[in-house]
Amino acid sequence: MLSSFETGIITLINNALKGESKPLPTDFDYSQVYSFGVKHQILPMLYYGGAHDPKFIASDTENKMLFGTMQLTALSENQLYEIDRVCKEFDKNGIEYLKLKGSIIKRLYPQGEMRVMSDADILIREHQMKELEELLPRLGYKFKVSSDHEWIWSGEILPLELHKRIIATYQKDFYAFFGDGWNLAHKKNDNSCEYVMGLEDELVYLFTHLSKHYRDTGIGIKHMTDIYLFLNSYPELDFDYINSSLEKLHLLEFFKNVKRTLDVWFEGAECDDVSEFITAKIFESGVYGTRLAGLKSEALKLSKGRDVEKAKKKKYIELAFPKYENMCYIYPWLKKCPVMLPFMWIWRLTVALLFKGKKIKEKSNEINAVNQETVDACQAELNYVGLDFNFEV
Repeated sequence: MLSSFETGIITLINNALKGESKPLPTDFDYSQVYSFGVKHQILPMLYYGGAHDPKFIASDTENKMLFGTMQLTALSENQLYEIDRVCKEFDKNGIEYLKLKGSIIKRLYPQGEMRVMSDADILIREHQMKELEELLPRLGYKFKVSSDHEWIWSGEILPLELHKRIIATYQKDFYAFFGDGWNLAHKKNDNSCEYVMGLEDELVYLFTHLSKHYRDTGIGIKHMTDIYLFLNSYPELDFDYINSSLEKLHLLEFFKNVKRTLDVWFEGAECDDVSEFITAKIFESGVYGTRLAGLKSEALKLSKGRDVEKAKKKKYIELAFPKYENMCYIYPWLKKCPVMLPFMWIWRLTVALLFKGKKIKEKSNEINAVNQETVDACQAELNYVGLDFNFEV
């Protein structure tokens, strides 16, 4: 059974997405709504969902939520304009691209500001990165950092997360299915350089992204509303293809459990134990999950194929001597001079010991807090909803 607060929040979301004005539980506490909306990046959704409730209008929360929603509305319009501006420049300069996640899903919401977006995710061709290095500064962007699968540029309106691949290589089970993602894309039309996925592949990718976050650190409510709106916007989806793809990804059982949870939230279905469990996990997570959940999942990944103590030793070695690829993210010039790697390990360790003793102690305490019981509990929770890490680190 869902709590009064969970039921109230879900009612507000229903009201916003469906244009309804259903009453909230009589004991619903509006005082927590603002902080919850910020934590999950769904403030405008909750504001619109309560806009016709006299209790909400009379509450101290209403003014704060109205001001926050107005700010996010202006930001949303600027973000959409900026994404269009960047993509037009990509078209002009022959840069092939594929918009991902929020850049697409945002337009399915009744009002764009309901889908708060922190950045714009766009898949690009790696061989065109040199051209982008010349183009992006002219558009007002500054290079920030590179990782396994992303190339991040900061801008005045929003950061651009340019994806080299749609799934990181270290998510080995998912990467084995998707590769860099271009094999699933086709040209949108002959007048632009934009590529799109088929609707079925787009849903499979969106759900895989949700699953990745769920098993790593946890997910926020907007991950769920994204899937709900996609399913309702495209009733013609080929579920034989979708289910087959999810089965190959070992995600079909989890998809069924998430779908059942969405039916509870939006279709009035009766809540079962798994739906109640998933709802509680999401509500406690926030949009980026929790640090504790991340530590547990990291321990679980590391312990695959080895006992926990060996996994902890491996973690200490990784922290002290990061892989060459990871060191290149910290010191990009190492790509041109890999022979300097051992010297940079020593330099990094020396700086850490001299100036980051507190951080080292905190990290050590976190690792030492992990034990077999923690790992077993994390494994059981994932298996309960139909998930696992189907690879060894």
